[in-house]
Amino acid sequence: MSISRRFLPANLCFATGRCARKLYGVLLVIGLSTPFYSLYLEGITHKLVERRSSPLTQTARSVPEVTPTARNVTPEHTRLLIYNRVPKCGSTTTFKILNTLRKMNKFHHKNSEIYHTEWLSVEERKRLLQGLYKFTSRYPRSFDRHLFYFNATRLGFQRPAWMNIIREPVSRFISEFYFVRTREQWSIVESLKQKKRPPESWFNMQLDECAAAGHPECKPSPGDNMTLQLTFFCGHHPTCRQVGSRWALNQAKYHLENYYSVVGVLEELSLSLRVLQHYLPRFFNNVGALELGSGYVVLNERPKEYKPTVTNATKGMLRSVLKEDLELYQFARQRLYLQARAIGILDEVGG
Repeated sequence: MSISRRFLPANLCFATGRCARKLYGVLLVIGLSTPFYSLYLEGITHKLVERRSSPLTQTARSVPEVTPTARNVTPEHTRLLIYNRVPKCGSTTTFKILNTLRKMNKFHHKNSEIYHTEWLSVEERKRLLQGLYKFTSRYPRSFDRHLFYFNATRLGFQRPAWMNIIREPVSRFISEFYFVRTREQWSIVESLKQKKRPPESWFNMQLDECAAAGHPECKPSPGDNMTLQLTFFCGHHPTCRQVGSRWALNQAKYHLENYYSVVGVLEELSLSLRVLQHYLPRFFNNVGALELGSGYVVLNERPKEYKPTVTNATKGMLRSVLKEDLELYQFARQRLYLQARAIGILDEVGG
């Protein structure tokens, strides 16, 4: 039996209508606030990523001591190789090798012409990885740039393979000291063209003269900031640029051992290339067919006027200043030999 509307109390109909209006209002508020809440959650997630990559988070935990091993840390099925090249370590030669091998091994190589901008913000790192991973489903890709190491998985990306080539630190320092003083660089490199050009006395300065004067550029004190060879492996933390930092050295060793497939040494380039072929075959297969100086690859030798004679006293001073760089160099060299011995090629090259 249905109840006629006229038998319902008037206040009940009024209450029902008011409740409906309130319910509609609540639903409207929820609908409008949901996008803002999503943006809020996205912002919180971004902050957590930044905190995990922040200096305070990194210095809060101690870096474990590591010893070099021959284990293969190349991610399985990796399709991206990052070569965060260290300046004055044969990077032009290595780039030429990769550029030649890309045709043989059917991968794409991207060479960055950005110099003197090794530090990237979190957002810049994410954009870089997005661009690099965009087309890796079609073909593998290698990428080279002067760049400090960073952890891709903390940014939500698949871990790429990393590689590098380093050099005896004192020789590298001398080479870079005179290279940045070539006037042509200040007319060609965009990042240098945007800076104030130094006076002629700076271009004409000799390393022995600089060291004798105690100039911070060539004789820094412990705690001073300087981009060292180990900085490229240590990462983006400000302490990675501090001269004499044991924390920076241990961080560099940890990253090198756990995330770099191969770190070759310029003084053992042929051996380094053979180890690269074994640990990164997707990219370095057939490297044995490339003989240095054959026309495929030419060492990037510069005229002797860029490498003046440096006294033993200055070299001794540099060995003292760069002792952490020297320790990392020996660490990487020992690891390279262990890798070469593990794949059975060390005895072939007289090691």
